[in-house]
Amino acid sequence: MAFQTRSRERDQTTDINRYRTLLLAVERSVDEVRKEREGLQRRLDEHLLRASSIVDNSGAFGSRDPQDEKDIEESERQIQWVRQRLGELERQSSELDGVRAQVSGLLG
Repeated sequence: MAFQTRSRERDQTTDINRYRTLLLAVERSVDEVRKEREGLQRRLDEHLLRASSIVDNSGAFGSRDPQDEKDIEESERQIQWVRQRLGELERQSSELDGVRAQVSGLLG
């Protein structure tokens, strides 16, 4: 009784298809991170313009209306959160670039 295997070409094609599937998933994730980062940065830029207007029109520190002060504090919290998220997205982007390079290397 002979032991039969698939051809080397078929094994190679199967392996390449697995890596391509993985590469497509990584590429999709890279694109999602890029889109989120660009959208968040755009919204942050818009928010910073509005926030500077609030600060400019609200008077000197200590003499501001309590609601203006509350709005400014909330704005600062939001800006801090967005900057943290942008940093996380940058880290993810770098990690995914590394994964992409490694999988691409497996494809030859």
